[in-house]
Amino acid sequence: MKRVLRPVLLVALAVLWMGLQGTFTFGEFVWGLLMALIVLALFPLPVEPHDRPVFRGVGDLGRWLWALVKLLGYFSYELVKADIQVALMALRPRIKERLTPGIIGMRLTGKSSGQISLLAALITLTPGTISIECSADREWLYIHCIDASDEEGALAAPRQFEQMIMEVLR
Repeated sequence: MKRVLRPVLLVALAVLWMGLQGTFTFGEFVWGLLMALIVLALFPLPVEPHDRPVFRGVGDLGRWLWALVKLLGYFSYELVKADIQVALMALRPRIKERLTPGIIGMRLTGKSSGQISLLAALITLTPGTISIECSADREWLYIHCIDASDEEGALAAPRQFEQMIMEVLR
């Protein structure tokens, strides 16, 4: 972690400690600093260098916001669509006989932890799919699908999510 962020994080955790205790005194602040030091010593934050910021200027901010709006819009669309599909499966018991649940491997394009984490979260939040594991080399993401009979169809939305995430988190 950068040297500048560590003191800021310590103070923020100490203030959080005071808020949780409901007492805003100097003594409680010192206890909060001590607790923050212990927590950060036991659970160090992972450090992943990020070679460039998400956006660099006012013009780039507009493109970034547009990419974020597109991602959120597409996710909302897929969420509603998947909700309806899963609800129909629950209401029609015979459909369950035609389902082929399975695990599908998806080759990843993005390699950063942020991109993969956001992709896994969006996949898991979509009904009928769950992100299971990412390979150690960050090449594959394994997804459990409620119906894996059409592998390309099942991976269409996650691939679109990944493409849009890469626009948001370059």
